[in-house]
Amino acid sequence: MTEFYAMQVVKSDAATASVRELEFEIPPATQKGTITTVEGLLREAGDALRALQPQRILQSPETGAAVAAFLGRLAFALRTSCLHCSKVGRLYY
Repeated sequence: MTEFYAMQVVKSDAATASVRELEFEIPPATQKGTITTVEGLLREAGDALRALQPQRILQSPETGAAVAAFLGRLAFALRTSCLHCSKVGRLYY
């Protein structure tokens, strides 16, 4: 696990967390008031997406497939530690 994943972050209720390289945003209304690590923030978002995936696939197979593909990219990024942070806090994949 890289130092980046262990970096502590605060996700306020007004903040948007964005990972351009994964084409992913965690909107302000979610994970509000969270003090965690970058890994924790991404894992919690993935868990929330996975929890609704069965219903999503039934209601909209195309959206379900897109979310499944994203979850695969997220799992790969977390497993291989291929996200890293620049000196100004930008994420790279």
